[in-house]
Amino acid sequence: SHEQLVGMVNLIAQLTGAEEQAAALIARYDEVLAKIAELTANIADDAKPVVYMCGTSSYLTTAPKDMYQASVITTVGGKNAGDELEGDSWVDISYEQLIAMNPDVIIIPTNNMANGQPDFTADVIADEQLKDITAVKNGAVYNMPAGFEAWDSPVPSGVLGMLWMTAKLHPEVYTMDEFAADATDFYKTFYGFDMDTSSIFAETAEKAT
Repeated sequence: SHEQLVGMVNLIAQLTGAEEQAAALIARYDEVLAKIAELTANIADDAKPVVYMCGTSSYLTTAPKDMYQASVITTVGGKNAGDELEGDSWVDISYEQLIAMNPDVIIIPTNNMANGQPDFTADVIADEQLKDITAVKNGAVYNMPAGFEAWDSPVPSGVLGMLWMTAKLHPEVYTMDEFAADATDFYKTFYGFDMDTSSIFAETAEKAT
């Protein structure tokens, strides 16, 4: 959970004498969460898209209701397709279950390596058994940008996953350009390097075509 992530950051800070840096990082988390809450405040419940988060080994694996990834989806104004499933780690499902979920959006995390590839977006779209799912019909199958941490996971830069997903689900209130600027500032402030945003826009352009 996000709360456990904050607890982990504080614990590491105490062990390493980095309390000041941890306080700044947690303050940024709070700012991001407040920003997302404000951006999505006026989105009606029936307008929130159903989001299916793939697992790291197969697109017939997803996040159940008590997994961190499920909370990310809810935080950014979506409905987790896997909320009907019990558990707090990836759960295998059947084609029938995925078809019944009929998600509006399918998200593939960057750290999956299905078939030895970092991205199985094309496999999802080409799968004949999934052709009638709303996300597939509308081309709303997105791989999270490669070259960074696993933003869908509880890592120090995990809040960037929330911002990226906000831009994907609700571009009318938060654009990918705004995300790129926020992500660049985050990495510069807390990691001390200039982020290369090309993969963000390459991913967006590829899926748009």
